[in-house]
Amino acid sequence: MKSLSMLMLFVICFATCFAQNTSSDDGNYSNTVLINNQRWTTDNLNVSQYRNGDSIPYAKTKDEWVKYSDEGIGCYTYVQYNSSTAKILGKLYNWYAVNDPRGLAPHGFHIPSHQDWRDLIDFLKLSMNSMKIKSSLLWGRTKVELYEGTDKSIMEMVRSVGDFNNSSGFSALPAGYIQKNGKHWGLGECTMFWSSTETGKNTAKVVNLNTSYNQVNRNDDPKVRGYSVRLLKD
Repeated sequence: MKSLSMLMLFVICFATCFAQNTSSDDGNYSNTVLINNQRWTTDNLNVSQYRNGDSIPYAKTKDEWVKYSDEGIGCYTYVQYNSSTAKILGKLYNWYAVNDPRGLAPHGFHIPSHQDWRDLIDFLKLSMNSMKIKSSLLWGRTKVELYEGTDKSIMEMVRSVGDFNNSSGFSALPAGYIQKNGKHWGLGECTMFWSSTETGKNTAKVVNLNTSYNQVNRNDDPKVRGYSVRLLKD
């Protein structure tokens, strides 16, 4: 765990170029980047309250995640259920929190729809090249390298595998996700972003990035999973 803490402290020193600082309702700060006519946040959402000030239930364990999600209650947790990851990777939310009428997005922002994501993908031609939005950090790092790489230098641990040039400034990080059974999976390997678009009683549209392929995929995924959230400025 010591190596993870050192890694996170090192990564935070890297700021996204040409970014504009904005603050969220619970005091967390994020950056934005203008892509086409859309201004996106370049940090994963890290709020613990809805827009109206109500607290979002915090799932401290896998069992709590399953309980909240199965009951259709919005909740959040941390990558690997470890709060020290939030400063870099933000929080993971189920879709019930995304869709809560009290508002997950802070004032001045909104959750992107599936069409908003399509506009971004089409403009950057991401269907064939996800490298443009992937951060140059953390991609391809395994759990062993992140948590147990005590004999490796910090630079070696944070260096990604592959040419993830992040030319758009979007800075997608591989936070992984929470599965239906509450287990976290995919740190260093993938990331999923919620949209506000519902596709069925139990599913919603998501955007999926992975180390095993170069394109950006759009899927209909279960609402009970825990994914990262990015925002658009109103």
